[in-house]
Amino acid sequence: MFLSIPHHLQVNLNAKVMDFIFNDRWNFSVLNRFPHIKSLAEHVTIPFELSEDKRIWKSSDNGFLTFKNVYEFKYGVGQNIKWVKDLWCTYIPPTKSFMVWRIMHNKVPTDENLWSRGF
Repeated sequence: MFLSIPHHLQVNLNAKVMDFIFNDRWNFSVLNRFPHIKSLAEHVTIPFELSEDKRIWKSSDNGFLTFKNVYEFKYGVGQNIKWVKDLWCTYIPPTKSFMVWRIMHNKVPTDENLWSRGF
């Protein structure tokens, strides 16, 4: 349930913010059945100028949600390791870079590694 509102009621919620403003003040008579939502909404300041409702992504600079924002939110910012750019560059063949990467991560199929994996 979203904000403690039963799912069967959520589908009927289509009001806009301006529907809850009367004479430049909040009108929350409809929210008396949902005191938690009412208390959250009472902390929101009514702007003086009229503007269209829009969603804003707090974690971005411009308020828009981008794929990059989602990726960073989900997975965090990755490590910046200098040797990676040196290893994976255009003048080193990918097969050689891959071999060095496997050596660094102990993924080379040596007899010892194969035996430890049950081969």
